[in-house]
Amino acid sequence: MDVNVNAAIMLAKGFRHRQVQKVAPSIVLLSSSLGLVGQAGTSVYSASKGALVSLAKSLALELARQDIRVNAVCPGIVETEMTENLARTIGPQAFESIRLAHPLGLGTPQDVAATILFLLSDASRWITGSVIAVDGGYTAQ
Repeated sequence: MDVNVNAAIMLAKGFRHRQVQKVAPSIVLLSSSLGLVGQAGTSVYSASKGALVSLAKSLALELARQDIRVNAVCPGIVETEMTENLARTIGPQAFESIRLAHPLGLGTPQDVAATILFLLSDASRWITGSVIAVDGGYTAQ
């Protein structure tokens, strides 16, 4: 909770200071697809990521008067070193079921970064309080 939720709250507090604000300030909170759907064995993690989804929506309303946009991104499983460790830990058959739960396959860090870049750019200047699943279709099921 400290890393996922409290750090996000502190970030938003920092953005409220005029010295920090720039032209068209924007905050993107990094949640997870597990903040949108449940999964056995991940209740505390899911709760912290779900809190970020609600936090993004509430902060978007609170900070709109200061022209600060707030959105959240909810990635699915992304191919990283951590994912490779997970695959080794749970075994190939269990990991294949995770892969199959993502209709477009597993994502890359670039997939998530591109969405965050869009939300931080002027191209999304009229988007706030949105939650974008970047999960290869995982939460569409």
